[in-house]
Parts: sequence; C-alpha cells; structure tokens
Amino acid sequence: MKKIILAVGQLFGGGAERVVSIWSNKLSKAGYDVSILICGRGENEYQISRNVKILSIASEYNEFQKMSYINRYFSYRSILKKEKPDVVISFLPTTQIWCNLASIGLKFKRIETVRNNPWYSFQKNRISKFLWRRCFNKANRIIVQTNEQIEFFSKKNQKKCVVITNPLTPKIIDNEPKKLSNEIRNFIASGRLNPQKNYPLMIEAFRIAHENYPSIKLNIFGKGNEQYVQELEKIIKEKKLVNVVFLKGYSSEVLKEYENADAFLMTSDYEGLPNSLIEAMASKLICISTDCKTGPKDLIDDGVSGFLAKTGDAKSICDCIISAINLSPTQIENMGNNARKKIINFCSDEKSFKALLEVIEN
Repeated sequence: MKKIILAVGQLFGGGAERVVSIWSNKLSKAGYDVSILICGRGENEYQISRNVKILSIASEYNEFQKMSYINRYFSYRSILKKEKPDVVISFLPTTQIWCNLASIGLKFKRIETVRNNPWYSFQKNRISKFLWRRCFNKANRIIVQTNEQIEFFSKKNQKKCVVITNPLTPKIIDNEPKKLSNEIRNFIASGRLNPQKNYPLMIEAFRIAHENYPSIKLNIFGKGNEQYVQELEKIIKEKKLVNVVFLKGYSSEVLKEYENADAFLMTSDYEGLPNSLIEAMASKLICISTDCKTGPKDLIDDGVSGFLAKTGDAKSICDCIISAINLSPTQIENMGNNARKKIINFCSDEKSFKALLEVIEN
C-alpha cells in the first residue's frame, strides 16, 4: 500500500484546500494510506474522511504563524522523516517551499501542483521565487490546471507537466440546480476578498450598469483582512451603492446562495482555474468573468456558456452585465444549460481522479 501525504497550508478557505479534501478522501477510499500535512487547524474545515490522518505542524494556524523559520523547518522535516511517505503532493507556494527544503536528503517521490497563475507568484520576492522554482526543478511530476500554465516552465520541466482540472464534488454533480430565472437582476460574487479579485473594479462596473438598470443588486460572499474589507465598504459608500452592493461575509453554503442569484460575476486580474466560477457554471448561473490569465477562457465559451470581459476594463465588464440583463428567458435557459454541460464534462471528478492515479502510479 503506497503511503501518500498531501501538503497544504490549511483545510479551510480556498480552492486548493477543497481539492486536497476531495483527492485525499478518494485516495483513501481507493486503498492508499493517506495523510494531510497542514500548518495548523482552523474553523470551517473541509470534511475529511476518518481514514485520513491529519498531521498538523501547530495546533492552530495562528500559532504556526508565530513560529520561527527554524522551528517550522525542523517541524516539517521531523514529520516527513517519521512518516516515510512514498509520495508527497504539495499545494500552494509557501507550503511547497517548506516541504522542498525539509525533504533534502529524504527519499520519496515529489509531485508539485500549480493552483494559481504562476507568473504572478512571488513577483516582488526574488528569494521566494527562486526557492519556488527550485521545487519544480526537483519535482518528479508537476500538476497544472490548464495547458496555458505549462508555458511558464522551462522545456525540461514542461516534460514533467500533466494537466488535471479541478474536480467537482459529488454534491455539485448530484445537485439539480433550481429553475432558471426569466430575467437577470440578482448578481452574486464569491471568493477571497483580496486584491487579486479586483473587487473595486467589479463595484465600479456594477455602478455604471446600475445607472441604467436601477433594479439590479450584487451580493459579494467571502472574507478577507479587515483593512481590505473596510476599503471595499468605503468604495461602496462613496459610489452611493449601500443599497445595491452588499458584502455578505463568509458562507459555508455558497451553493445555496447561488440558488437565490441569477448571474455570477468575477473580475479577477489573474486566476488559476477558479473554483467559484466552476461551481457557478455548474449551478446554471449566467456567468461573467474577465478573460484573465489563466482559466476563465478554458471554462467559458464567450456568448455560449457565459460572457468574457477584458481584464481590468470596467466598461467591458459593464457591457457584459448589460448583455446578461437583456437576455430573453430562452437565452437564459440555453446559456445556463450550456454552462452546466461544459463544466460537468470539463471538470469530471472521475476523470480528474483517474489522471491523478496515473501520475501517482507512473
């Protein structure tokens, strides 16, 4: 029985953590000895099988952040030496660097993953960028989300790359979306509240659209640091949208929130393969996204299964919002069905897991 460790910072919050939860549960069910190595525990963690062991550097994530670099290094190395895994699959740059450094001299196969746009990682930190690239140079395989991400790597490392899309959870596949709306009025956005998602741009584009369509509303779900949230609240107030755009905070049942929406909005400057967009399309929402690098254009066929807007362009996003608002009931139904069909095929969890098994076994 192969012993596999999936390493990630935490088990709550983002798309990478969700993928870890899905893959670890399925690997355990398939008969592998599976553990998840994390920095620390937290609230609202993804559900993990009881057969999967959790290896935590610190009891809580905040405690890990207070640890010295030396203590972090020896904690990672101690766990890896004790567990003696056959394969380690690492997620997200910081965790990848720690695992890479702590594994020097240890004998196990290493699979690195790309969960975001690799060109934007560590733009201002040359040392971290050098260490992150070293992870890929030393890796046995590299899992990317799109073909476009392969272009980031050297020709030597490109040969290690395997494209595996984000898997859909059975809950999303089995969940039959609500009856589609006859008109588009209620918009929703979800994801971490951080600069990458460019929420100020989203709010500005929505402001322009709202001038001509005063009945539209936007609910934004997600959490972020207090300062950034306060900045968004200030923007909403300054643009006189306090009764139009609402910061709803974190929701553990975002799929239920989608049931109360007509359309999904994403205005990111860059992405990997956005889970929030995947889930919205699977829910048959009319989806609008910036055509940022990377991911959205792999998911959305512009005008067929959603709308793609120019990255960083409020007018282009506004035009897409207006196009969605002006869809007829038949067009809404067709686009929603096209979106779900595209995602069910593109992000099949069985297809994703089969590709993962091939990487592990080969």
